[in-house]
Amino acid sequence: MLPVEIVSLLVVVTWVSVAGSWAAILHWEKTSVTEARRQELEREGSETVSPRIRLWRLMTLAVLIGIPLLFAIDGFVDQVEILYSPGLSFLAGPDLALQVAGIVLSILGLAILIGLGRKLAVNVYRLAVHERRMMTTSLHRYVRHPFYIHFFLIPVGSLLLSLNYLSLLLLVAYTMLWEPKPLTTWMREEEDDLRRRYGAEAEAYLLRTGRVVPRLRRTRHRARSGIDDGSTT
Repeated sequence: MLPVEIVSLLVVVTWVSVAGSWAAILHWEKTSVTEARRQELEREGSETVSPRIRLWRLMTLAVLIGIPLLFAIDGFVDQVEILYSPGLSFLAGPDLALQVAGIVLSILGLAILIGLGRKLAVNVYRLAVHERRMMTTSLHRYVRHPFYIHFFLIPVGSLLLSLNYLSLLLLVAYTMLWEPKPLTTWMREEEDDLRRRYGAEAEAYLLRTGRVVPRLRRTRHRARSGIDDGSTT
């Protein structure tokens, strides 16, 4: 089992990296936007957000800041005893193996966040809705929503790393960061939007790809047949 000080430091570094990555992504989104996108952003800025949604976002941010902060305090202040507390921890035997797996998942999640986040910011969100093209290359060739995978990897990584039930709050807060609805609902809404905008092209893409897991049988069949159905963004 890793020392409490190491665990608390790794959890804090993970979530500070998440915050820094989102700051960079939001900056990229608003850099060199097209004129049509600039007008869209101005309209979006004038839209009001309901008090319920504002409260929800404040609550999720409080959780995402508060839980890593609690772990940090536990790591560097004696006798706080949050991490590895018998009442809060699930010590399952192969504790070190779980923690190593948590580190790996966190790194993978951060890689997806910053890598795909930049790709989406530059190739999608700098453009107005009518200027965007459907993304079917890179990871999007195999799954429809590769960016959403990181929403699970990072908090699950923190859960395995900390071995602490409080990390479940990170999972809930991060997967429902903007509104109190699951990621699967966001995915379905985006898929419906693709169908409206791209018609048959979108329907064919949705049929040949999995939502977050590749459809291996279809992929293997096309590989044996020598068929390439990827299109460019």
